[in-house]
Amino acid sequence: MIVDLSKVAGSHLSVTTGVCIVGGGAAGVTIAKSLLDRGIEVCLLEAGGMKLEQDQQALLAGESVGEPVKVEEGRFRRLGGATGSWTGRCAELDPIDFERRAWVPRSGWPIGLDDLKPYYREAEAMCGFTEPWRASVPAYERLAALKFTDEAVSPFLWRFAPKGRNRYQNWGDRYLALLKSSRTASLFLHASLTRIEDSATDSRVRAVVASSATGGSVRVEAQQFILCCGGIENARLLLNAAIDAEGPLRSVEAIAGRYFMQHPRVRVAEVSLNAAGAALQDLLNRFSVRSGTEYETGFALSERQQRSEQLLNASAIIRYGPRPGSLRHAIQQMRGGSRLRDIRLTMPSNGIRPIGLCREVWRYARGVHPLLVDPVATIVVDVEQAPDPASRVTLAEGKDLFGLHKVRVDWRIADAERRTVAHFSARIREMFARHGWGACIPISDLDHTGGLTREHLLESYHHLGATRMSVSPATGTVDADCRVHHLANLHVSGASVMPTGGHANPTFTIVALALRLADRIGSQMRPTLN
Repeated sequence: MIVDLSKVAGSHLSVTTGVCIVGGGAAGVTIAKSLLDRGIEVCLLEAGGMKLEQDQQALLAGESVGEPVKVEEGRFRRLGGATGSWTGRCAELDPIDFERRAWVPRSGWPIGLDDLKPYYREAEAMCGFTEPWRASVPAYERLAALKFTDEAVSPFLWRFAPKGRNRYQNWGDRYLALLKSSRTASLFLHASLTRIEDSATDSRVRAVVASSATGGSVRVEAQQFILCCGGIENARLLLNAAIDAEGPLRSVEAIAGRYFMQHPRVRVAEVSLNAAGAALQDLLNRFSVRSGTEYETGFALSERQQRSEQLLNASAIIRYGPRPGSLRHAIQQMRGGSRLRDIRLTMPSNGIRPIGLCREVWRYARGVHPLLVDPVATIVVDVEQAPDPASRVTLAEGKDLFGLHKVRVDWRIADAERRTVAHFSARIREMFARHGWGACIPISDLDHTGGLTREHLLESYHHLGATRMSVSPATGTVDADCRVHHLANLHVSGASVMPTGGHANPTFTIVALALRLADRIGSQMRPTLN
């Protein structure tokens, strides 16, 4: 059953179900599918519709008062959530990411990598991979065979599951048919969470209420409730709910929103490639394919170096772009909407080589990565953040049309992150010099700032940690099973529960954590008899 609340203006519906899931992104849809496969009754509330709508996106507006965060970007009110726009990049967290590290205050997960391993394997199929992950590919093997004499830098491999050229799985598109056909599923669109009803007499949530801008609403009673609304919105909704809470839900006010993190991303250097360095495009690159699994090779700061130098985790890739004035750059500008008269084409001194053009057309037809002549090569670093309670999501004074406080984000970047980027970048420059690939030209003041300044920071949209997992309610919002402390049947899923984030893109871990939570909830409930 699918109900669009925007089309039932003035109606006040009521639903009783087994599990109520709020949020239809990767986490929410993953949990819904897993529970529906077990025959458990599920109600999924999605704040948006099937596609992006500007009036819905406008409801994400908020304030950024610390380091710059574009709070309206990277967040989506639609079925599928951010998976309608993601890049498909997947990697597991490293074993060290789960450890309590003496040099990283408040680090350590209440679970370990072994607890997630079986769910990582399940997550492959859930994310759209049609074949098991290979441990290695030729480019990675060649990279691993290089002599990293200072043992500071390790090769790293990312994986992508493409549906075509730069198209990746949207959870809403892929699993909509299941939500439509299942007799134990109900999906409400344009259903913004407006209230969580707890009780002063026990630790259970009784119901949640969701409303549309047109006045339609639904009240859902369930045995279990799960918030899956994204790294910022999970915290905003909990903090709003705590204001009028009658029971233990009020306790989240003290901790929810704290420890907000991202993966600070920065272009740390341009590389002037020499003849030997030109071959890097077949060694360090994203290796596109027409179908099947794509791979990307890069570098990570080794675990040994993190321990010896007391650094955070980090990774780096090389991005290759066409040089301004080249034919490829002109085509890129045209695709981006530039006017023809604004495009400047500089003819190479040796003219356009027909062989080179034929090679490019042939490679494009095969769906493999391009080989650029004289590219602009840039080193891009992603770095882990150390948990900081002062880096937080709070509530702004202004309210949205549902009467909920808008979000206010105070993102902090610490010296540990700056020192890690500076150290890692220096080791990469030394490696380039040692192998004779070319000169790395660092950005200004890299050694002091790590490049983590407003001038150089790039958005990653990886919103982490604001409802973090912890053993104690004094240091986190949810326990090891993602259940909100002091509440028996309210859970949170998504990147916001991650105590630390490593350097890897979070979607793959989000899905693994969602599968783990669905497994725990599903094992405690009886299937619905049809």
